[in-house]
Amino acid sequence: MEERILFIKLDPKTEADIICWMNSLPHRTVNKTVNEIVVAESRGLIARIPNEFSFTNQVEPLRCRLIFRSRVALNLLTKIPKGEYKSTLVAIIRRHIEKSKGMPPTAYKIHKRYLCTVTNQFVNMINAKKQETKGVPNRYDRLSKFFELAFTNFSNAVLECYEFVDTLHGNYNLYHLNCEDIINKAFVQVFGEIAKPENESMNENSVAAPEEPEPNFADENQEDRIYKILKYGLPDEEFEKIKEKLKESKNNE
Repeated sequence: MEERILFIKLDPKTEADIICWMNSLPHRTVNKTVNEIVVAESRGLIARIPNEFSFTNQVEPLRCRLIFRSRVALNLLTKIPKGEYKSTLVAIIRRHIEKSKGMPPTAYKIHKRYLCTVTNQFVNMINAKKQETKGVPNRYDRLSKFFELAFTNFSNAVLECYEFVDTLHGNYNLYHLNCEDIINKAFVQVFGEIAKPENESMNENSVAAPEEPEPNFADENQEDRIYKILKYGLPDEEFEKIKEKLKESKNNE
């Protein structure tokens, strides 16, 4: 297989931005990312690449060993005058970093099974948390605020799982979503810390407030249930985006 190997040394005085950018890339992905940039450049496109920077006051020279095997990348390299490889590559990388900042985020597919799992966890946990509010003044009004805040935070947390990462890492984040932490923070914000009674029999003679009716999901399939939970507190346009992604995922299975 034909290949071209370039050794370049980046100077912190003139290429500190490129050094900081390379240092921010995932481990062992510099060569892959630079290749993506060169291939896109050769085709007149802009590479969709990470554009974060790892800033430091102690930037050291960075030596890079870049290997190119793509035919289009090799063709572009042959057009670069000898002795100008580093300056040309640095200029190309800078342009693609800047252009990629303005590109729309990549489309992703929410993992339906993981979403079902965390949604069930969320529903079970929030129902269990509701039991701790028995006897609290203005319980129903505060429960309404608690549900709204918890559902909004849960919906936002699902979206944030996929923000700034690829689908694989987004699925990982969703699988490890901490529903308990989301619910507890919303609960404390609305109810504060509620001390559990040491002896529940102390309230035997008290009259219990009527429980609010539970929603009946018996006639709803799992996806409808997810849609309703996610829609609670989500802007309509965000809800429709998630709904379409779930439909796409289902159609592709």
